[in-house]
Amino acid sequence: MKRITLFIVILLTIQNIIAQESSQFFDRAGSKIHYRILGNGSPILMLSGGPGFSSDYLQPIAEALSGSFRSIFFDQRGTGKSVPQKYDTSFISISLTLEDIEFLRNQLGYKQWIILGHSYGGLLASIYAASYPNSVSSIILVSSTGFTTSTLDYLGDNIWFRLLPSDKELINYWNDSIIITQDYRRAIFEAAKAATPAYFFDRKKSLLFSQQIKPEDLNTDMGQLISQDLQNIKKYDASKPSHDFKKPVLVLQGRQDPIGESIPMVISQTYPNSKLVFIEQCGHFPWIEQPKTFFDAIKSFLKMQ
Repeated sequence: MKRITLFIVILLTIQNIIAQESSQFFDRAGSKIHYRILGNGSPILMLSGGPGFSSDYLQPIAEALSGSFRSIFFDQRGTGKSVPQKYDTSFISISLTLEDIEFLRNQLGYKQWIILGHSYGGLLASIYAASYPNSVSSIILVSSTGFTTSTLDYLGDNIWFRLLPSDKELINYWNDSIIITQDYRRAIFEAAKAATPAYFFDRKKSLLFSQQIKPEDLNTDMGQLISQDLQNIKKYDASKPSHDFKKPVLVLQGRQDPIGESIPMVISQTYPNSKLVFIEQCGHFPWIEQPKTFFDAIKSFLKMQ
């Protein structure tokens, strides 16, 4: 009898693990798109930043919410395990990414889902909500780059200003033309890694984060193609259709984020049903630097849905 009971417990444990996380693919428009699901409850789509980062670094957010919400990690085409036939504008663009997201929602059978976007993923979340407003129940924007590409006009200067001389020396080394020619992808990754402290209030936490990311977490080819696409649609302004989005929006921003305070204020003023929360002593990754304040804000927001 005890053996049968033990077998049932093991079986239920295995079933719970399977229910907690699953990794799958779908084929669309010449690309194999990867996604995985963690947790149970109302669906939340996780949109990573960069552009070019896989969705894996958002894992701590999903784990904290897994008891009540089902997080869908979506590797945008060209990132993580989502592989296109070719890295060019025929297979990687913002419009194709938006179509992938909507295809996935339909495939999973969700009438609506919550969208959580971090950094560039916040811009993508706003564009998606503007394009498919009926598919979105609410939005959580974490350190979002805003509605346009205007952030790019000053973000580089803000980042460079915050770095130590040793950081800059390392970045300059990896930006050397000879080094780039020898191993372009590694050079871009290492330069981005060296700039990580500028995104944090607490330098120690930035170094811990930078040691955890791996070269395969960032696809520079995808990042360049999306950046090019953003430049091509530079006049596009997602704030215009966002005025008409009446559903709840939470805007979370670290007070010391190099993006600055004006972007989240504009976002909050644009969405008619939004709440803006500034998190003190915090940079671009609030769930790492100030987890309690960050998750308290999200859980309070989601309880009201």
